[in-house]
Amino acid sequence: IGIFHATLVSCLVLPALPALFAAPEGVVFGWSENVDTCGQSMFPEVDVEGRRVALAGLAFAAFIATDLIISGLHGMATLDHMVHHVAFLAAGLVMRGHCILPLNAAILLAMEVSTPFLNFMLLFRNRGAGFTLVVQAAGIAFVLLFVAFRLVLNTYGAVFLWQHRAVAMPAVVPDWQRWFLLAAVAAGSALQFFWFPAIAKIFCRGLAQLLADHTSPAATERGAPPAEHTALCTDEPPSPLAVSSGGVSPTMSVSSKASTTDVVGDADRNSHDGGAMPASEGLMHAPCKRQFCQVACRAESVLPRRRYGCRTQD
Repeated sequence: IGIFHATLVSCLVLPALPALFAAPEGVVFGWSENVDTCGQSMFPEVDVEGRRVALAGLAFAAFIATDLIISGLHGMATLDHMVHHVAFLAAGLVMRGHCILPLNAAILLAMEVSTPFLNFMLLFRNRGAGFTLVVQAAGIAFVLLFVAFRLVLNTYGAVFLWQHRAVAMPAVVPDWQRWFLLAAVAAGSALQFFWFPAIAKIFCRGLAQLLADHTSPAATERGAPPAEHTALCTDEPPSPLAVSSGGVSPTMSVSSKASTTDVVGDADRNSHDGGAMPASEGLMHAPCKRQFCQVACRAESVLPRRRYGCRTQD
């Protein structure tokens, strides 16, 4: 569901961005009386773009509101997950309710372009070696799009809005909604930078493993454990970009929408699905570091410590 939703929003918004960037200030900081469609009757040259952004905004607001409620009821929403949803839901309701800021709304919605690749990676990463290449490609595409749209473009939109906050919204918007919207946009932008270090760390680790010659036949013949098993006894869990059948997996929300929090939290959570890697004979007797025991052997009822030969000593 998350893949289809993010794809729909992206297809609606991305074609509208060039026209809105080139639109006059009256459009960028204007508003529409047509609350049903947000059609730009005063600026017919961007009427189609305004309607597309408004439709995408409705779909996005309805989706994350549902996801927030379901995830909260089932205890699956983390703090950053809730901050993300509340911030963007609040911004979306104010923008869509008054049909204002079409450019900023399009920039915020354009961040969904990275979500299909994230969801695809999380869906297929534990399905065997046959999906390794497509999972790696999806992971690389996600990181590149994350940087381009969530860090660069979204930060530009937030700074642009704050610089023009005195004239950005019409008088029909109450002051408390005006400041709430400004705070929500700033918080949403800051959250992307909060997520990025963990994403970059996972990406760089996976890229290094891709470039390394860790699967040479000579090493395997000498009895060395496979690369994915070697990666387990490190200070960090294996990267989703490097091991498609890794021993850790995300906790996805009930609505099947994988958010960026799934990747960030993946470094701390333990998997209990069928994707857990079997232990090799050499690994059974090899002492693992305490950090790995905290990641892969945290739940003894799911992955017994003896399965990986984990010990409490370093």
